[in-house]
Amino acid sequence: MDFKRSPLLLLCIGFLLGIVVAEAVYYLFSPIVLADGSVAVVTDRDYYPKVSELLAGAQGSIHMVMFSANYQAQYSDSSVTLLLGDLVAAHNRGVDVMVVMDSWPEGNDKTANYLSKNNIPVRMLNWTGTTHAKLIIIDGQIVVVGSTNWSYHSIDKNHEANVVISDERIAREFEPYFQGIFEQAG
Repeated sequence: MDFKRSPLLLLCIGFLLGIVVAEAVYYLFSPIVLADGSVAVVTDRDYYPKVSELLAGAQGSIHMVMFSANYQAQYSDSSVTLLLGDLVAAHNRGVDVMVVMDSWPEGNDKTANYLSKNNIPVRMLNWTGTTHAKLIIIDGQIVVVGSTNWSYHSIDKNHEANVVISDERIAREFEPYFQGIFEQAG
């Protein structure tokens, strides 16, 4: 077939190629949500608004394991301070908030003091390994798990990858894991 003599064919191929490229761009740069809404991919700067929204909507419990959470009182409008404020607000409205952090990262002690002053049970795990998990279980139904620490660089600068899983079965699988770490830190 002589493509030079078939401008309509070239136009159709260009149109189809444009659709394929547009779809690829959409999927590369849009949060991924499964058709049933059960899993959403949350990356980079989308972490703070999504997790803040989930914490604000919590009604029964927020159980969290966080390797590094760096509270800095002088930065009251930082993403980390605002997320910690979301935990305090949830606790103040009657949500069962419990937090475990590794004792090693600098700043975790300040975060533990801030949460404790706001009557949130927080435990620091000090053992021969590292509690490197970044896990939040909300209302026994939603799980946030991934690479994002609660630190300035992790939330506001780094490339980070997380998933939000809205599935009670998955939350039930993670809850004993959380409880075991919380008890170990006791």
